[in-house]
Amino acid sequence: MKQLYTYKDLKLFSLFIINGGILGLLTYLIQNFLNQFLDGFLEYRNFVSSFLVIVPFLFLNFFIQRRIIFRVRGRFIRFAAANFLILVLISLLTEVSFRLYPMQIIVNDFTYRLNFIFVSLLLMPLSFLLKRNFVFIGGDVQ
Repeated sequence: MKQLYTYKDLKLFSLFIINGGILGLLTYLIQNFLNQFLDGFLEYRNFVSSFLVIVPFLFLNFFIQRRIIFRVRGRFIRFAAANFLILVLISLLTEVSFRLYPMQIIVNDFTYRLNFIFVSLLLMPLSFLLKRNFVFIGGDVQ
C-alpha cells in the first residue's frame, strides 16, 4: 500500500506553514500601520491599505513558494485563483463560525480577529493541497 504522506510532504508543509505565518504577520502589521497612517487622509483607507499590501505580498509569496518551497515553476494565474478561493472560504467560514461560536457574546475586534486566525489555520492544509496539486505540480524537496 502506498504511503499517504511522506517525509518530503511534511517538509514541504512545514516550510509552507512557516512562510505563511511570517508573510501573514508582516501583512497584518504593515496593513495596520498604513491604516493608521492614512487615517484622516482617505475615506477608503482600509481598501487602499489592503491593496497596497496584498498585491506585492501575492507576488512575493508566489516567488517564495516557487523558488524555496516547491521548487517548480508553477502558474501565477492558478496561484492567484487558489489564493482568492482560500480567502473567500476563510471569509465565509469566519462569518459563519463567529455567529455560531459561544464567544459571540463578547463581540469585539479581538475575538473576530482571533476567529479569523483560527479559521485560517484550519484551512492551511487545503491551501497547501491546492498549491501543491493545482499550482506547483510536481514540486519536490531535495
